[in-house]
Amino acid sequence: MKIFYLEDDEHLSWLTATVLRKAGHEVVCFACADALISSLSASAANEQQPDCFLLDRDLPKRSGLEVVKWLRATPIHAQTPVVMLTACGKNDEIAEGLKAGVDVYLTKPMSRQVLLAALDHLCREYLARKDLEKQMGGMAAGMRQADFMQFRLSSLEHASNLAALLAHATDQPDRSALGFYEMLVNAIEHGNLEISYEEKSRFLEAGCLSEEIQKRFAMECYSKRQVKVNLQRQAEGVLVIIEDEGPGFDWQRYLDFDPDRAFDLHGRGIAMANQMFFDRVRYHGRGNVVELFCKCEEPA
Repeated sequence: MKIFYLEDDEHLSWLTATVLRKAGHEVVCFACADALISSLSASAANEQQPDCFLLDRDLPKRSGLEVVKWLRATPIHAQTPVVMLTACGKNDEIAEGLKAGVDVYLTKPMSRQVLLAALDHLCREYLARKDLEKQMGGMAAGMRQADFMQFRLSSLEHASNLAALLAHATDQPDRSALGFYEMLVNAIEHGNLEISYEEKSRFLEAGCLSEEIQKRFAMECYSKRQVKVNLQRQAEGVLVIIEDEGPGFDWQRYLDFDPDRAFDLHGRGIAMANQMFFDRVRYHGRGNVVELFCKCEEPA
């Protein structure tokens, strides 16, 4: 993975870059925000762009948070993963960073294991997004004519295909596709496979989430479970209902960006769906049924 690393402490920059390069990553270091932004602006070709940003928050002149806001306002970097480094984390500052588009916060000094686990997880998410974008280009516009459709899903491999298909039933497929993908993955991992939030945190940090998922898929108590997805076209927009066969969860705590979870390697999907990807997210009952609503554009 190609990483653009912004850090004004020369020794820390060298040390962290060395760890990352030994792990197989390509690292380009910058000592100030202006240098990083100038490099990005001068290189418009996609192949010259990074796969991830690793940014110090507290910098002279222009802070790492200002860089995040610039990145999210620049289309080519709007979805590129961002890891923010901070020496101390006040809740209001962390909340500001999450809302600006920071994916994961890490505290200084960084644990080598946590840093590499965070980057590995973000790399997987980024590749899933890129795969979703490719599939979006090949989907038929005929989905816009569908009034009702029903699907059943059991594997993560099919979540990307279905997310792209569902997105093309909405007026803003580029906006809704990632939201559908996040919610389908949640239904499989946390719903049908019953991987708790705390368990996923441990598996990610240990680098064994994929192995645990395959292990649970092979267990009789989980192997036959499916996620049911209904799409309904209404006068005001498109309603998608996702239902898993799990025991449910305490969904209220995940609807908003929570500074207390900012240093976790996951846990942003539902908040992003609620605040960015859909016009309405509504859970029912014990939390194993969720409604996702996308408004249609006003008629001309």
